[in-house]
Amino acid sequence: MFNFLKRLFFITPVKPHIIQIEITNKCNLDCAMCPRKSFGLAYEHMDFNILKQVAKKIPPFSEVILTGWGEPLLHSNIHEVISLFKKKDCFVRLTTNGTLLSNEMVEKLINDGLDSISVSIDSFETLDSNDLRHKSSIIKDAKDTIKDFIAIRADKKKPFIIIQPTLHKGKENELLDLIREGKRLGVDKINIVRLDTKFNKNLKSLTAKEEYRLSKELIALSDKLKIEIDFLPFIAFTGLKRVFFIIFGRLLFRKNRPCSKLYNYLYITNSGKVTPCCSLPKYEVGDLLSRSLNEIWNGSNFKEFREKSNLICKDCNILRLPDR
Repeated sequence: MFNFLKRLFFITPVKPHIIQIEITNKCNLDCAMCPRKSFGLAYEHMDFNILKQVAKKIPPFSEVILTGWGEPLLHSNIHEVISLFKKKDCFVRLTTNGTLLSNEMVEKLINDGLDSISVSIDSFETLDSNDLRHKSSIIKDAKDTIKDFIAIRADKKKPFIIIQPTLHKGKENELLDLIREGKRLGVDKINIVRLDTKFNKNLKSLTAKEEYRLSKELIALSDKLKIEIDFLPFIAFTGLKRVFFIIFGRLLFRKNRPCSKLYNYLYITNSGKVTPCCSLPKYEVGDLLSRSLNEIWNGSNFKEFREKSNLICKDCNILRLPDR
């Protein structure tokens, strides 16, 4: 409850807990819903020497996300990178498009001690070229990718396997089918992501009424299948924790409040620069190669951003609850 009150009143912790690191912004796909092109970034892997410098400055026991605007498994040192942070007792997770999850890669990720992996899958069916949803079938089809991953993991508890679809208008029933199939395959969780349509006007998001209606269907399906379904900012967790999330989420995610994500999170680009959010890859508040993480987190640039974040982020509604 104390942490909730601090988050509600945006009392910034002395250091961030969730640290996202852009180990690469290169990708082997070109998905319609991904805004990476709009940022005007030079596509590069993070140099391993820079990664080692960054790792030294990350506090032990942090939650580290090894994903930027690219496919992390393309990085030639991905296994060494995971090891760097596991040696600091960090909770390490990443998001992948799934195309490089060969059985050999899966075995290595398990042996690396990866804690959680989110696989971006919008459908287990073959999608035609006009469909704007994520297409992930290079090595093998998406269903076999998940099935083989779970079989190789066997009775091990890690990594936690999450299917992460994006939500497209008119595809709600197919999304529900994806969740049912994910449960049948044995995934641990579903994390549904809203579309950021300002980067691509061809993408169609749901209306507020449709999102609230879908949330109710997702809660019923979660209870029936006994699987956690997160759909931020509407629902997360299961059982009593979900009830509290929905009640207090009306305060945390309402309009005209600082974004809840910014409370204990920062983003590190592939050059070692620090930004407040992955959606602001060029809004630099410090350079981790020349300053400490605490200096940046508690520095004047980050404080100024927090004060102006509502204005800077006014066009982003990814974690905003719409009016009913």
